[in-house]
Parts: sequence; C-alpha cells; structure tokens
Amino acid sequence: MSRTPQFSRRTALGGMLGAAAGGICLNGFAPYGWTNPITPPKKRLLVIVHSGGLSQLESWDPKPGTATGGPCQAISTSVPGTQVSELLPQTSQQIHHLTLLRSLDTKEDNHGPGRYLMLSGRREGSGLVFPTLPCVASSFLTPANHPLPGYFSIGGAGREAAFLGTRFDPVNIPGDKPLANLARPATISEAAETRRQALRQRLNDRFTANQRGFSDTSAYSQSFLQAQQLMQHKTLFDLSQESPQDIERYGKHRMGQRCLLARRLLEQGATCVQVAHEGYDSHAENFNFHLDLLEQFDRPFACLISDLAQRGILQNTIVLALGEFGRTPNINHRFGRDHWSRAWSIAMAGPGVGAGRVFGKTNDQGTEVTEDPVNAADLYHTFLDLLDIDSTQKYGIDGHEDIPIADPAGKVVEKLLV
Repeated sequence: MSRTPQFSRRTALGGMLGAAAGGICLNGFAPYGWTNPITPPKKRLLVIVHSGGLSQLESWDPKPGTATGGPCQAISTSVPGTQVSELLPQTSQQIHHLTLLRSLDTKEDNHGPGRYLMLSGRREGSGLVFPTLPCVASSFLTPANHPLPGYFSIGGAGREAAFLGTRFDPVNIPGDKPLANLARPATISEAAETRRQALRQRLNDRFTANQRGFSDTSAYSQSFLQAQQLMQHKTLFDLSQESPQDIERYGKHRMGQRCLLARRLLEQGATCVQVAHEGYDSHAENFNFHLDLLEQFDRPFACLISDLAQRGILQNTIVLALGEFGRTPNINHRFGRDHWSRAWSIAMAGPGVGAGRVFGKTNDQGTEVTEDPVNAADLYHTFLDLLDIDSTQKYGIDGHEDIPIADPAGKVVEKLLV
C-alpha cells in the first residue's frame, strides 16, 4: 500500500523517495509488505546486549552503603560528580562519551518478552511479530549498493526481521572463531562458479516472474547473494589482521574478541552491529557473577568506546548498552538479585544523545524512579529519532491495515535529546 511520505521532526529529508535502503531485493521484489521510505541521512547503530539482565546496582546506578546496595562501592568517573560501580574501572574513564539513563520503568520481568520489548518497542501478544531495532535501522540506513549485509549479530542467533524479509535478518557470527566456508572450493573454478550462479538466477527469475510479494525463492536468492558478499570480504572477520597490541588490549576472551570484531566491522562500513554478552541472570551469587562478567565486559567496552571516539566513528554511530531488565534492589536468601523492571539503567552514546550526562534518577534504595521515568515504547521512538528515522511512519502489510513503525502510544523523549 502506498503512502504519502512523512518528514523527520529533526531533519528535512528532501522530497525524493528511495528504495527501502536497499529494499529492492534480488529479482526486483521488495521485501514482503515493506513500504519504501525516504532515504535518511547516514547513521549507524551498535547495540551491546546484556543477556539475562545486568544489575544496575553493580553497574550504572550504584547505591553503596544502603540496605540494597550490596558490597560493591561506587567510584568516580571522567565526569566530575558522576559515579559508577567499582566493577567498571575502565569504563568509568569513558563516561564523558556516554549518557547514563537511570530511570527506565518497563514493567516486564520475563526474559524473552523483556528482550523483545527493548529491541522492538512492543509487548508480546499483539498477534504480530515486529522486527528488532537493528533490522529496522538496517532497512532504512543501508544503501542499495552497499557491498556488505546491513546487520551483523555477534554471538546472537535466530531471525529477527519478521515481515521485513530475510534481506534484513542478521548475519549471525560467533565472534570468537572464524566464519566457516568463506572460500570457494578449489575444485570449482571462478568461471564455473559464475556460470552456476547465472543458471540459478535465470531459473529463479523464471519461477518468480508471476509470483506476488517476497517469495521463498526470493528469500533463498537473497541468502545466496549475502553469502557471495561475505566470500568477497572474508578478511573482514579475520582478527589476526588486527595488531597484537589491540588484541591484547581488548582481551583474548570471548567478549574481548567480540568487541574488537565489532570495531572492525564498523570501520569497514557495516551499518548495524549487535554484540551479545551472556550470563547475567544472577538469581544466586549475584556479586560473584557480576565480578566475573563485568571484568569481561569492562575493558573491551571501554576500549571500543574510546576507539570509536578517537577514529571518528562515534560521530555518526548510536551506541546502546542494554538488557532485558535490571535486578531487584532486595538481595535474596541465595545472595542473588531477581528480575526488576521498575527502576533500571542503560548506557547510550552517539550524536543526539549528548555526552557525560546522567538522565533520570532513582531513590536512595533504587526501588523506584523519582525523576524523568522512561518506558520502552517512548525509548524505542527515541532510538529511531536518534537514527533520523521518522517513528510515525507505517509498515504496509498485504491484507492488513498499515501498522505504525513504533507503538503509537509512545513518543520521543525530547528531554533525552540534545
């Protein structure tokens, strides 16, 4: 269904309609149900996901010396007057690049629904599965002739693009070991491979000539095209090409390698990158778990933020470090913290976010938000706005009324923007 394009609140985008940021797929079919948007200014996205639920009290919003604060102390940062947990000594020196959002109230205490809510801006159970933020961002921001896939998920898995189509699903890579099968078999010459692909393309074109929408054949064709792109850029994933100093600086453990690969991908022109760091569901031994996990996270994340800033990448890249929810202020009988979505924190960086800021506030015990509460729907609108994507646009889906790109009950958190 065609629609009159709407203009971004913050940027006049001109009057030319573009393809859906590369949304004209192989064989000339647009992704199923996607209405081509106006081509926006170039922005990129990096998302760090704390799978399981990072404790805000052991990270971005410590409460030392209180009944709920636990044993960890707070330390000073590169921003006078702002403190973070002592478990983040390296990141504490990069706070001048970050905004700490300490007033999230998302009201979703389950893992899957919490992750879905934070990455899609919608609650589960609407009857329609929505694409995640990196898929949406990729569909708008990746140029049609871009030589790389639009979205790499390091340590992630699964399909996330929903009705946007497989073109905008992530390329899932482990990050701590090379991608397999990136080289053409020695028994197949380049000329033979060219003939094979041409034959496959002709057969696909013949089959899809009378097909409507984004067929399974088009999806398979897109997969072949994506594989060919990766084979032509196989050194992109080779961390041995990074300096020994950088490999040592980021750390040779899994999270260190994932963050270094994220930097490498962004340097080489990737549009959207997501990095997973697992294991934060600390219902027991919360403090020992966070001591270990944040030691893995702290140095590579600090290196990544510092390098992105020094190399000019942060000037056009929105960085989000988020999870599914926070952890309970109350400490349970197993010395753990349970799920808590009423008052928790994330970190953000990039153009439009500001730097060295703390937004929102919780009370002395960390049990509730006392200033500038933010919900997930509003936050998702804000994420899109930071990427110069008009969140009031709608998806056109065959057989359905047009669906708003973001929850219409939400709105941009204007006070969060600079």
